[in-house]
Amino acid sequence: RAADIRLYITDNTKVTALTGWKPEKGITEIVTDIHAWLNENRAALEPILG
Repeated sequence: RAADIRLYITDNTKVTALTGWKPEKGITEIVTDIHAWLNENRAALEPILG
C-alpha cells in the first residue's frame, strides 16, 4: 500500500547504553523463526492473509 513504510530499521544503541540490554538473537535467527511460525500457523493465517 502507498502509505506503508517500505523499509523499517531499528537501532538499539540507546537502549543498550541506558540499560546494558543486548539482543540475544541475530537477524538470521529472527527471520528463520518467523518463517517457521508462519508455516506452522498457515491454517490460522489463511483467512487473514489469503
